[in-house]
Amino acid sequence: MINDEGVQAARATVDAIADSVGSFARRSEQVGTQAVLGARQFEDHVGDEHRRRVDELKRAKATRDSAATALRSCTENCGGLERALAQAELAVETATRRADASAKALAQVGEAIATFVLAHRSFITVLGQHAPQALASTRQLSNELGAADFRNS
Repeated sequence: MINDEGVQAARATVDAIADSVGSFARRSEQVGTQAVLGARQFEDHVGDEHRRRVDELKRAKATRDSAATALRSCTENCGGLERALAQAELAVETATRRADASAKALAQVGEAIATFVLAHRSFITVLGQHAPQALASTRQLSNELGAADFRNS
């Protein structure tokens, strides 16, 4: 038979588990919400970067178009304009790669956030369904241990 100290220790452990379950349930939603907010801020940052890259691409294309127009109008000594157009084409290629990469990054961040939000909601739903049962079970066990402790006295 378990002695009084053993029953009291078991009851204290069960009560600590109940407190931990309750605390976990309360904090899980808060932590998830904070994570979503942080992820949304990161998504905004990636979106800003994407917009900068798209603007860079627009400027590069405008420069290329200007160089092409100037070259078409050139009648002699056009080597400098040819080089300027070639550089402008390279700048467009570079800007296109960067804009494409930033668009891909933005899409991936959005997908990751959507996946996290869905998983978080599912987790909170399941936690909301099971945490009360876990708390009730641990409280019942604590009460039973308390009654056993009382009978042993």
